[in-house]
Order: sequence, then C-alpha cells, then structure tokens
Amino acid sequence: MSSPLLMTEPSGDVINEETDALYEVAYGQRIETAPMSTYASVVAAALFFQLQSYLAGQAIGRAVIETLCVLDAHANHRRRPDVAFISADAWPLDRELPEIGDWEVIPTLAVEIIHPSNFALDVLNKLHEYFRYGVSAVWHVYPNSREIYCYSSPVNVIILDETQMLTCEDILPGFRCDIGFLFRRKAT
Repeated sequence: MSSPLLMTEPSGDVINEETDALYEVAYGQRIETAPMSTYASVVAAALFFQLQSYLAGQAIGRAVIETLCVLDAHANHRRRPDVAFISADAWPLDRELPEIGDWEVIPTLAVEIIHPSNFALDVLNKLHEYFRYGVSAVWHVYPNSREIYCYSSPVNVIILDETQMLTCEDILPGFRCDIGFLFRRKAT
C-alpha cells in the first residue's frame, strides 16, 4: 500500500492524493490518466533514453518523463506529457529545478505515447492545447501501428514509420533516432 502524498491546491488548501494514480488537471478538474501498456512504456523509455543520450554534453535543455507541467497557473491547467524536452530558453540549465510540486514551464516538445486506452477526442484536444499554450512541437507516437506523427502546428504534420529516422532540426539540431529501434518488441 502506498503512502499519501501531501499536495496543495493553488488556493493553498492541503489535499491528500494516492501516489499510484497519474493525473492531469484540466482547468481545475483532476483527471486520472490511463496507465500505459508495458510495450508503450518501453517505447516511451527508449525515446527518453535517445533524447538523454543526444543531450549529454549539450547545453540546450533537458528531457523529462511523465512530469506534470503547469501550462496555465491561473486556470489551474496542468498536463503530463509522456516524454518532454524543455529548452534552456524555457528553463535555463543553471536554474534550480523545483524539488516539490509541479513544474511551471511550457515544454518545448511534448510527446504523447498513444495507446488503446486513449480516446481520439482527448488526444486531439490535448494537441490543440499544447500549441495554444506555446509548445513548439508535439509528437504522437503510435506503438501499435509503429508510426510517429510529428506536429509543428495542429494542422502541419509529418508521419514517419519504422523505416525512417526521427529528427527535429528546429528544436533538436543533429538529433537522429532510428524509429525501428524505438518500436522493437524484443531486446537484441
């Protein structure tokens, strides 16, 4: 059994929540997020590892996984991308990270691993939200179809499959990731 996590609402009121359930807050309403499958989790971890490896020794930002980002503090709107890149422009590398609470930063790149328990309308709404709040790029990763939809706006998308390389020159210059590697189902 997990122990409760002490959290506060924007009003300062203390609330208790179980730490097992991941959640987001959509305009003040807490929404539990569906857990990813094992395969989707492995794909997310592999992409995070690729980003971390790329960022090693570079001073352009940092990658995070399942971090609750405050998109709009006033409206109490918080989203938890499965993987995200936060540029050094958005959060300077010499600035301390928050030790507790949610991160008041807009991701530069938000990655959502789309799995069968996601609803299409929710995925679409979140895509529009990310861009409305200033996210520069969104990747929708579909492990089951082995495709990645790379959005530079809600209407500009490039669809890549497992035979291609994932790049994002505007945000991650020189980053190259073999999509087939991300979608492997067996360790080799």
